[in-house]
Amino acid sequence: MISLILSNFLFCTLSALILLPFLYFPQLLTHKNGRYFFLIFILIIVKFLIPFEFPFTRTLESTHVLPFVKKLTRVSFFHNITVGSIFLGIWGLVALIKIVHLIYQHYKLTALFSLIPQNPKVEITQILSRLCTELKINKSPKVLCLEINSAPFITGVLQPVIVIPKIPLSDQELYFILKHELEHLKHHHLSYKLFLEVVSILYWWNPLVWIVNYLVTCSLEVRTDSYVISNLTYDDKLIYLESLISISKKGSSLNISPVLSFSMKKIALSKELVP
Repeated sequence: MISLILSNFLFCTLSALILLPFLYFPQLLTHKNGRYFFLIFILIIVKFLIPFEFPFTRTLESTHVLPFVKKLTRVSFFHNITVGSIFLGIWGLVALIKIVHLIYQHYKLTALFSLIPQNPKVEITQILSRLCTELKINKSPKVLCLEINSAPFITGVLQPVIVIPKIPLSDQELYFILKHELEHLKHHHLSYKLFLEVVSILYWWNPLVWIVNYLVTCSLEVRTDSYVISNLTYDDKLIYLESLISISKKGSSLNISPVLSFSMKKIALSKELVP
């Protein structure tokens, strides 16, 4: 079991390392909506979760690493408890604690937002209605304007909520914020984000998985920005970029999952947004 997990880990690590540099090229992420590129990433992540072997693959014999790991995992302590069983036990316990925490965090946040009545300004309601029609979103998400020190964000896979801080915002900034978050909703990015969080929790001991989570989240933001600016003029693209920078300075991003924010956090995207 340990050797199967290790060989699967080595395969996925090599595959992900080859693909990671391409996440910095938005052209790949937006070509054909990036479906082929993300399909490959999803397959790698699924293989992380299920250590199976494809029928067409050929297994290369390991003469040093795997034999050493097998020998190490079979070392036993008191009452025939092996190193491998201790590793699996710690792995499972920590993953279970993290999964329970994620579920509790998401439930608490959803319950809190469900208790707060929707209170957007008239301008927000009008812009939201127009954008939902434009993007062909049948059910408008709930919008809350709250006194929080945070960048605008969307959360809630089943019951999406857009949260906008009570800060001075122009109608154009509100338009960009709502369109950005609605593009996340339209393309099911919150589901991707939640799936990545679960994989990161299950492989909490693997730093590469957390790096993949980080970079794929960044790539989702790049794709969303690309959708928003696709039909904008050069001047409007500059205004959109200025809005990103300005709003990012006014509030930080929440460290909760799954949340996707309207901000310039994580990576600088200016050269990608305005060529």
